[in-house]
Amino acid sequence: AFVEEPVGASTPSPALSAMVGEIAAASSVVFAGNLGTAQSLDTILDAAERVAARGQPIRFFIVGSGSLSGWLAEEVARRGLTNVLLPGRFPSSAMTSIYASATALLVSLRDEPIFAQTIPSKVQGYLAAGKPIIASLNGEGARVVVEAKAGVACPAGDSEALADAVIHICGQDDDARREMGENGRSYAQKHFGLAGLTDDLIARFEALSAQRRESSR
Repeated sequence: AFVEEPVGASTPSPALSAMVGEIAAASSVVFAGNLGTAQSLDTILDAAERVAARGQPIRFFIVGSGSLSGWLAEEVARRGLTNVLLPGRFPSSAMTSIYASATALLVSLRDEPIFAQTIPSKVQGYLAAGKPIIASLNGEGARVVVEAKAGVACPAGDSEALADAVIHICGQDDDARREMGENGRSYAQKHFGLAGLTDDLIARFEALSAQRRESSR
């Protein structure tokens, strides 16, 4: 979904600077990553349509590329979704400024059992970015966002619930959103940082050892 940046490149491109300015100019929800069948993009478009129908001036920036890029552009045009923007791909190094300019970050997956069993890597990246998260997910990914108090989760594939979540988060004051972001960053450092992962592995090992000792008695 992202392109590699040439070694030594550090100055933001005009395209990136313009997009960051657009994102920061109003209430904006950013989805960044692969645009494929797993991401339930139709749910995002349905939610964007609902948000617009309620008269909410919230824009959706879908950043990235993938197998459904063409379909997505055609569908946005067909529906006349002026609140959905498709900037295309940007280098991974640009994500920090893109995330920072957003009101909230969006992650979504299809309503499939297999997706409920894992935590998308995007969730970890969003937590570390320190911005509120809107998770249109089932299972583990949703659990992490709720447990971290880093945003809101709604059932995968439920566009009405997603629209409600978007409006709710964007309607919060700056202090409330800042607190969600800080909660997410703290959670990421504790659970996904090297120290956190080491502590988790030690705890799991100790629990397993205790179980084995108990079973050998």
